[in-house]
Amino acid sequence: MKNKNIVSAAGLVVILVLLLGVNILSAGALKSVRLDLTATSLYTLSDGAKSILGKLEEPISLRFYFSKSVARDYPGLVSYARQVEELLGEFERHAGGQLQVEVIDPEPFTEAEDRAVQYGLQGVNVRGSADPLYFGLAGANSVDDEEIIPFFLQDRERFLEYDLTELVWRLSNPVRPVLGVLSSLPLEGQMMNPMNPQPPEPWPVMDSIRRSFETRRVMAGATEINEEIDILLVVHPKELSPQTLYAIDQFVLGGGRAVVLVDPHAEFEEVPRDPNNPMASMFVEKSSDLPELFEAWGIDLVDGKLVGDLANAPFAQQVRDPETGRAREVRNPLTLRMLGECFNQDETVTSRLNTGVNLTTVGCLVPQQGSTTTVTPLFESSEESMLVDESQVRFQPDLSAINRDFVPTRQRYAMACRIEGPAQSAFPDGPPAPEGGEEGPAAAEGHLAASEGPINAIVVADVDFLHHALWAQPINMPGQRQPMYLSLADNANFLINALDYLAGSSDMISLRGRGGFTRPFTRVEEIRLEAQKEYRDREQLLTARLEETERQLGELQRGKAEGQEYILSPEQEAQIEQFRADQVETRKRLRDVQHEMRKDIDSLHRWLRNLNIFGVPILIVVSAVGLWSFRRTRRS
Repeated sequence: MKNKNIVSAAGLVVILVLLLGVNILSAGALKSVRLDLTATSLYTLSDGAKSILGKLEEPISLRFYFSKSVARDYPGLVSYARQVEELLGEFERHAGGQLQVEVIDPEPFTEAEDRAVQYGLQGVNVRGSADPLYFGLAGANSVDDEEIIPFFLQDRERFLEYDLTELVWRLSNPVRPVLGVLSSLPLEGQMMNPMNPQPPEPWPVMDSIRRSFETRRVMAGATEINEEIDILLVVHPKELSPQTLYAIDQFVLGGGRAVVLVDPHAEFEEVPRDPNNPMASMFVEKSSDLPELFEAWGIDLVDGKLVGDLANAPFAQQVRDPETGRAREVRNPLTLRMLGECFNQDETVTSRLNTGVNLTTVGCLVPQQGSTTTVTPLFESSEESMLVDESQVRFQPDLSAINRDFVPTRQRYAMACRIEGPAQSAFPDGPPAPEGGEEGPAAAEGHLAASEGPINAIVVADVDFLHHALWAQPINMPGQRQPMYLSLADNANFLINALDYLAGSSDMISLRGRGGFTRPFTRVEEIRLEAQKEYRDREQLLTARLEETERQLGELQRGKAEGQEYILSPEQEAQIEQFRADQVETRKRLRDVQHEMRKDIDSLHRWLRNLNIFGVPILIVVSAVGLWSFRRTRRS
């Protein structure tokens, strides 16, 4: 009996030691052990982050401020803070000793809180506490440059790795490439207006750009591009002088890199209104193009055409039927979301854009035959596409008519391209003569008739995608004057990827494509697309019948005797009755198509719901029974 007691006591000691050991390992060595089963490895430190951390040459210190006592009643914040702390630990482990992380609880009325305020971290007043909650990060490098994340928003949780890596990258690269911005759109904010005391606000995309580049404004009348500028961003170029075009031409031929955004119809261009003529703004040209330079670079923007794409048109809007007065939803084939197969997966700029790029009234780019440059599409439409006349949207777009007349050409249209290779100058005879002056010399000193090496440029046939209405959602923080913006699409990432690519940086590009938690319901989209196509075909049939009936009525009317214009013959009455019967039948079929679409989607929804409710428990029970049966068989 005594021996049994000793064995039992020893067993308890062993179990206690194992329990303590497991807990110690869980809190220490096993703390960072994870199994990432997501399709895009969302929870694994990316190669781009590892590369940036591995290239650190000077020490960087990161101070993570989190008010634990204030946040204890908010488990969501506590969990998120733990995730931030763990990820910072991963950063520290991959930095080769060049990164120091300090976790600080800034208790009220302490030097730690004063330091957090000094850094500019955002203290938020939470319900039930008189003390502010700090949840931010402050970083510094060896030359005392500072970068901060004022507050970790839970809405940006999926971008956590990118935000942390970007902060480290900015501290390790204090000298940033210089970006020249030439734009006819108010990217930097409107000019000050004494009649409007509200300060102008720049487009949010500029905040994203300034994190990676030092920006310089290039005026529309510039006669040369400053030699300090590494990359030139040209947005919606309108009515540029020959001298400015020549400056851009020589900049690119001399090895400068450029991103050019043009548009056959810029919806977000703000046109000044004339109080004496309110209709004048409707006739202002909203297109932009650089035909002289594009011809030299080996590419063309199709004049006056917009790309419509039914397969990549997820956005719908309400339109009113002029006959019945009823409102119904109609897809807008000119407002697109580029996803998946639309992107060139072999190109660094677009290979990791998982959330998609939203565009509207976008143009078509076509490479020239026999050009010396190589034009590579970055993203293209699907085969369910066609070109639509810009005149159809210039005033009040009729989506019903656009959908009715939509006939896919089974052709893919390029909307963004990368251009590389040797090119000739768009000004073979030298610089243009000054305005109002005599003709200039045939050649000027320093004039480049051809590129010194391969040119590098990226051209996009849309400027509207920069506007935050297409890609961002404002978030108002307490005590903050201007709203922060949460990215809902990869619009800004695509532009910055293009700039980073031309600047020779690829590490940050790989990070911007991560965090795509949204997984589209592709089967639902296929059902809707098929129903929309059938609906459009039957609507076209109805319209064709209406036009044919009106034509026949006109012929019958012309054949009537004088004085009988307003008297319907039996033949006309029969024709009208037949048309009305056809119209009612066709409308009934249209309603049936919509009903079948909803029925298919509801059926798919019920199947998935039942699978989640019953399928998983049944699978667990079957697995448990199978395991029990297997063990029983082995014992017997």
